[in-house]
Amino acid sequence: MLNFDRLTVKASEAIQAAAAEARRRGNPEIHGVHLLHSLLEQEEGIVVPVLQKLGTPVTPIREQTLQAMDRMARVEGGNDPRISRDLNRALDVASWGTNTSPPSTSSWGSPRRRMTPDGS
Repeated sequence: MLNFDRLTVKASEAIQAAAAEARRRGNPEIHGVHLLHSLLEQEEGIVVPVLQKLGTPVTPIREQTLQAMDRMARVEGGNDPRISRDLNRALDVASWGTNTSPPSTSSWGSPRRRMTPDGS
């Protein structure tokens, strides 16, 4: 599970902005597209400059994220949106970079095979 205390300020802000966007749109879950949208809109963030450095046009990505969010299910009232299973899994995988090794079991409950530096 993702430890929010270990996030950078910008990462925490991006997740909070993604939650706010999902809430504003009436989406019951926060998906990767919400997070991508918040990263693309983040002031002084690194995502847009990195994409520009790679020669990737940002405007079409912004437009596609908006279109994807427009197609998502909406609910009125209810609770705050929760992090979707897929986004939670992606955030868990991303957090492995801050640990020495991934969790000892996969999300499916089977043991993970730990790789040694030589690939065995």
